Amino acid sequence: MKRNIFLAIILVVVVLIIGFIVTNRKAVAPSPPAENGTATSTAQAAERTFSWRFETTDADDGMAPRTEVALFTGGEAYDAGAYAGSCTEIAEENLLPGEVSGVLCWWAGGGDEIGVFRDEDLNYFLLHGIQEEGTAESDGFRGDFKEIALIK
Repeated sequence: MKRNIFLAIILVVVVLIIGFIVTNRKAVAPSPPAENGTATSTAQAAERTFSWRFETTDADDGMAPRTEVALFTGGEAYDAGAYAGSCTEIAEENLLPGEVSGVLCWWAGGGDEIGVFRDEDLNYFLLHGIQEEGTAESDGFRGDFKEIALIK
């Protein structure tokens, strides 16, 4: 019973986050720096296809569930890390400028964004940033991206 309530709360939080992202587009894009999963998703940039794989482990002892994120493109796999909460792909219309594919991992009012960004030289970068939920007094925050990998 507690597990069902917990899953329902997570679902509501994810829906609220998606609604927040859709309605709040004030984020600034960062400047890109000079097999075994339970869910997959795919996005296509001009000449590349990006597939995400998520593997979530159940929480225990009151801790958040953890989701392992992997990116697949051009026959290569990139470990994007493990994050608290559950992850979902960001809809194309909610991507930041320069971002060609991304996922949001969210838990308890905050989250991690893992995105593929393309620079003006057509280089691709796998970046990790943070997201904070907005309040009545301030907009949410989406940014502070750091490089995980250069995508070849």
